[in-house]
Amino acid sequence: MKFPKCGTVSRKKNIDMKSIRTLLIGGICCLIHLGCTKMEPRNPLSKATEKPDKVTGIQVENHRGYALITYQLPANDDLQYVLAEYQVNSTTKRQAKASVSLNQIKVEGFNDKATYQVALYAVNSGEVKSDAVFVDVTPDTPPFRNVYESLKMEAGFGGVTVFFANPDSAEVAIGVVTRDANDQFYTPNTYYTASKEGTFATRGFEPETRTFGVYVRDKYNNYSDTIFGEFMPFLERQLDKGKFREYVLPNDTEVAYGWVRSNLWDGNLNTGYHTPEPVASMPAYVTFDLGVIATLSRFKIWQRSGLYFEWGNPREWTMWGATDPNPNGALDDSWIHLLDCESLKPSGGASNTAEDNAYAAAGEEFEFPPGTPGVRYIRMELHRSWSDSPRFHFMELTFWGSDE
Repeated sequence: MKFPKCGTVSRKKNIDMKSIRTLLIGGICCLIHLGCTKMEPRNPLSKATEKPDKVTGIQVENHRGYALITYQLPANDDLQYVLAEYQVNSTTKRQAKASVSLNQIKVEGFNDKATYQVALYAVNSGEVKSDAVFVDVTPDTPPFRNVYESLKMEAGFGGVTVFFANPDSAEVAIGVVTRDANDQFYTPNTYYTASKEGTFATRGFEPETRTFGVYVRDKYNNYSDTIFGEFMPFLERQLDKGKFREYVLPNDTEVAYGWVRSNLWDGNLNTGYHTPEPVASMPAYVTFDLGVIATLSRFKIWQRSGLYFEWGNPREWTMWGATDPNPNGALDDSWIHLLDCESLKPSGGASNTAEDNAYAAAGEEFEFPPGTPGVRYIRMELHRSWSDSPRFHFMELTFWGSDE
């Protein structure tokens, strides 16, 4: 079999090179023609260009900080939604939309109890609005203003303690302000909540009289006024762990694997306390002596690393305190209920996130309520671990407050 020489073209299978050249030239001409052909503009997807009719039969129902407006839709077939436009204060304009499957729209975010004008429009598939229908709404006092009226401040450890009531469970931010080194106000703490009531502390200040203020902001960026007061923070210091001692009562839970109680205040996050597996009887108890009578402000607990929010790390427990506990171990009147604690995982998910791990590694902090009396002895009543099994382990405890 002979092969064509280099530079020659095989004529085998009747390939007509002249025809190929003709086809290529024709194709190029077609492409040039298409590129030069004038393209007709696309028509809009919707041809609904006529103004729809207005909504009718309007009724208003006023609530705290918002209003519900009901209406009858026009008979136009191509309606898409109803639009409400309104001012909530002197500078801010808001919009709300409601599907045509509804006959009601909610207007919210109002700054105060007052009368506001709302413009309602029926809007079709071509985004053409009807003529406006104007309606007045008079929402009651917004929830954030009720929270503001409930605010109280008291001197607290290292700063101030704020008390609030929030009967509507509104999503609010409560900001605490004070002066910086340049005598300018700044916000060292903002507390976000939807709880019906509560308290929170702002700390980090020396026991010197200073001005503190507190205000409320809602999720629509409405602000209350600011309440100011002069307060002298209480002295807050970390309690000296060198004074802590074991204080074992008859019904305290045994230790296991050499993880003794004193590991909880040795400053080493690699050593800790461990109960037997399983605990002989529940709940489990661990008791110790702070070495001084102290008014406690807060404490931190460190979980066993590598098992954050798992296995025997405590999930629910109760803190008890005493100055002269009954030596028989009974939780009688010699013990004061200090705090119920629950370990909360930031993500709430089944698997630990980076945020979960960072939160646990920094230690979980719990605050004792204002007015907690001075105590010398601490008793932890351990109810539940993260594995829901009768075993517990944790690494370190740190307490803050004042023994003066």
